[in-house]
Amino acid sequence: MIKRARTIQEKRRAYPGHADVDYGYLKEWRNTKTLLKDKFYHEMLNENDMTEEEFAFSLQPEVNLDKLEEDEWYDIYTEIMEEFSEDKIDTKSGVGLLTMPFSIYFT
Repeated sequence: MIKRARTIQEKRRAYPGHADVDYGYLKEWRNTKTLLKDKFYHEMLNENDMTEEEFAFSLQPEVNLDKLEEDEWYDIYTEIMEEFSEDKIDTKSGVGLLTMPFSIYFT
């Protein structure tokens, strides 16, 4: 789950350069994002100083990433989940159940 929570920029930092890239994800992304015309797609790549290969790599869901130094959010998430105990679950909380570990952490 955590690997899939990474942003394009976070995945890009892990790009090893000239890796095997599955361009199928890029093709699917381009076909889904029909409002993004080619001109603006290339402008997006230029603005982010990113090659098409780096972007395609970043779209892959199972990019093998070790913990990056900049992953402070990951450390906080791990701390929240480790401190949360199932005995704190109040089944009457309904939808709030999903956010309960975070609500407890920040109170």
